[in-house]
Amino acid sequence: MKILLEVGDTFIVATYLSNIGSIYSNKFQPQKAEECYLKALEILKRFNDMDAIAATYSNLSIILMDAKKYKEALAYAYETINLYEKNGDKLGKIISYSNIGDIYTQMGDITKGIKYQKIALQLAIEMKSLYMMQPCYQLLADAYKA
Repeated sequence: MKILLEVGDTFIVATYLSNIGSIYSNKFQPQKAEECYLKALEILKRFNDMDAIAATYSNLSIILMDAKKYKEALAYAYETINLYEKNGDKLGKIISYSNIGDIYTQMGDITKGIKYQKIALQLAIEMKSLYMMQPCYQLLADAYKA
């Protein structure tokens, strides 16, 4: 990455930082993952790459949820929704609403958890995406069981 920074290819550095953040996340090191995602976000904002920014916000919301930092997780999740609303990314909206529902469920606000899982499921049904319906049904069932 040092060479990329020296030659000025900061966008690729942001991509690498996001990937490294995902690796830390998969290795259950949320603090290091968060650091990488925040550094990537700083760079991505300079390029105004809304898709990459939304994906990074989404990743941040998930690791913060796992770390039980629910208010921060929700803030990033709502930012994600706003960006996906603007660019019309239906798949991104499904994932984001589902993440918000999962955060509320983990917070113990089952009513809101179910509400957002139903929104995600409805979008998946409208898209006729069996691939997305399955996790939506699963997370909705989890919210009802909580």
